[in-house]
Amino acid sequence: MRKGITPIIAIIILLLITIGLAATAWTYLSGFLITYTKSISLVDSYCTGANTSNVILRNSGTESIALGSAACSFSGTSATCGALTITRTDGGTFNGASINPSSGNLGTQATLTFRDICTTAGPTVCTYRFITGGTGATVVSIPCG
Repeated sequence: MRKGITPIIAIIILLLITIGLAATAWTYLSGFLITYTKSISLVDSYCTGANTSNVILRNSGTESIALGSAACSFSGTSATCGALTITRTDGGTFNGASINPSSGNLGTQATLTFRDICTTAGPTVCTYRFITGGTGATVVSIPCG
C-alpha cells in the first residue's frame, strides 16, 4: 500500500496557499492605493503682469478634497484651507493670495486656481508647497518680473 496525500487534498492545500498569497498582496498594495484617494497634481503655473503668480491644480485623486466652509485666510507663510495646506517656502509671505473655488469641495478631476502677488528681495521667484491629506507635496516655483 502506497502512502501520500490524495490529489483532492493537494488541490485544497494549493488553493489555500494561493488565497493566502493574494490576501497578503492585497494588504500590502492597499496601503499604496489609500494614499492616492486625495491627491493634487500641477496643471499649469505662470506669471501675469509683472508679479502675479498663478497656479492651476487638479484633484487627481478618487475623493473630493474639502476646502472648508468659509473662504481661506492667507497670512504669513502658511494657510490651511480645509484639507489643503499651502505654504510659501521661498522666505516671502502671502500678499493678496486667494484660491478659486474658495470653499466647499474640490471634486474629482476638478481644478483649483491659486493666485498670489509675488514679491521677494532679489530675483523674483516665488515657491509654493501644496499638501492635501497625508500624501506628498506638490512644489511649484514661479519666476516673475
